[in-house]
Amino acid sequence: MNKQTCLAGRRKQFWIYRRLSVNLKVMEENKTYEEVYAELEALVARIEDPERDLASIGADVKKAMECIAWCRAYIRGNQETIEKLIKEDEP
Repeated sequence: MNKQTCLAGRRKQFWIYRRLSVNLKVMEENKTYEEVYAELEALVARIEDPERDLASIGADVKKAMECIAWCRAYIRGNQETIEKLIKEDEP
């Protein structure tokens, strides 16, 4: 294994860890999909507000990204569950 392959693997591990920690932060709040989606919509509205101070948008963008990651994980988990049920039901 060369240095570049090793470095690429470490970057990928870091990215996976970072995404998991983001998802866990939102999931720890025990919110439903609908609550997280509503929060995301509110964040987008605040981000798109033309009266908004640009310096304060960063925190809302970060939180919106966390909500998006959580929603994707939630949908992916449900999709896998549904596919598993369909496979079990096939003759």
